[in-house]
Amino acid sequence: MGRSLQCTTKSKDTERQEETESVGNETETEWERDYWNGNILPILKDLEAAEQDKNVEDLCSLCVKLQKTLEDGNMLGKRCKWRSIILKMMYKLVDIGSDRLCLNLAKLILALRVSGKNLLNICKLIFKISRSENNDHLFQNDDLMGVLLEVLQNEDAQANSEAFLYCLGTIKFLSGNRALLSELLRKQAVEILLELMKQIIHFNGRPEMVSDMSHLVVQLTATLRNLADLSQSRLKFLACNALLDLCILMEIYINDKDICTNVSRILSKLSTYNDCCTALADCSTYYSVALAVLNKHPKKQDLVVRIAFTLNNLTAKTNAAREDFYKVKGSIATLIHLLHVYCELDVKIQSIKSIQKENAKDLKKSSEVEDILIKLVSLLANLSVHPNVGKYLAADQNCISRLIHILEYKLIDECEELVINTVATLNNLSFYENDSSTVTKRRLEISKLMFKLLLSNNMDGILEAARVFGNLSHYQDVRDFIVENSGMSNAMHCLIST
Repeated sequence: MGRSLQCTTKSKDTERQEETESVGNETETEWERDYWNGNILPILKDLEAAEQDKNVEDLCSLCVKLQKTLEDGNMLGKRCKWRSIILKMMYKLVDIGSDRLCLNLAKLILALRVSGKNLLNICKLIFKISRSENNDHLFQNDDLMGVLLEVLQNEDAQANSEAFLYCLGTIKFLSGNRALLSELLRKQAVEILLELMKQIIHFNGRPEMVSDMSHLVVQLTATLRNLADLSQSRLKFLACNALLDLCILMEIYINDKDICTNVSRILSKLSTYNDCCTALADCSTYYSVALAVLNKHPKKQDLVVRIAFTLNNLTAKTNAAREDFYKVKGSIATLIHLLHVYCELDVKIQSIKSIQKENAKDLKKSSEVEDILIKLVSLLANLSVHPNVGKYLAADQNCISRLIHILEYKLIDECEELVINTVATLNNLSFYENDSSTVTKRRLEISKLMFKLLLSNNMDGILEAARVFGNLSHYQDVRDFIVENSGMSNAMHCLIST
């Protein structure tokens, strides 16, 4: 199965370039000469012989043997005086075309610390092999992932941005394999990638660097997104102060939907842990950045749902988080606007479904929009627990209108969670009784909607509706409404008796 890089790159000449970097003016010692003649040359001769037969098994074994021998002789990196001879042989063997052999060759070439065009071409070669999931086992049986991570650690990201792109693209593909993902975690991939992210943030102090690095950042954040799936990774994110850096990165790349979506996915996953939730709540910039992203990309559904999910996790914990969110200019207006946008979209989808025959695509779109509405309403419910925020929301005509609208067109049998969340939010808001409260002003309208729920067969819905009546029944006209509707009185009697 093929994989895609998720970005485009400029086409460049892929012709190999012989390594001719200077290794210093020192002449080889007698020991080095003897080691080369006695240990390295015999292997190179065996490689030449195996090349003639195109025996991939023997070639792979000889490559492993050559790298081990070079390592034992302290000749890896750029220290070997005959480095160009070895590289020339490696490049020649690439033409045999075996993926397994190419990975063995790539590992050795990278261990010799190639740079420039050579580094780019090797990273392209590895990337090409990694695009097929059928080749994942080749990476499982070797330490090539560790070598790729070393490239990201040791080379200059600015000077080798395209090579880094292919290197990160490979790691991103491999991180989709659960076994390889765990191996990446053990090889400190989180720490290495987060350090690279810090460097990129530093680079992006200059505006001209933002677009140059965007494709690379997509791959970087996509890989971190996969690593965040592992519960063991959360302590690494915390230790590296990554949550603040992720907020900064999302602010820098606010115009890039893919980067914002990847970062929002990382934060949403981490926010399910209490310690990460606390750390994110302490990031002074998160709320303003999250709201800025929502305003920038209000129709990007997978982005909106993840930010709403994260905000729910934060505001479910403490009044401090609720107040911090509320204090951001335009925060409530943004939520109400999104609620309006997705209510209208949901109504439109429902209308289309009623006219046309339902299909899987319609159901999926409906489910995605409902999920966003559920999270937005739940967020309003969390915020309304704070006295100041609750009073503000209760008085907000647009907010109450949106909640009433949901109950008017949504049936509890069709979307139980959304309806119950909406009623729970109205229950919280109905607690704040004053002359400015829109809930108070529209109490009879709300009572009629609660009446419908009391007559339903959904016990959770009945309980939530009864709670709303518990607050609204302070008013005489609501009590009269209850008395006038004997069916509702009977439902409430049954509820009390249970």
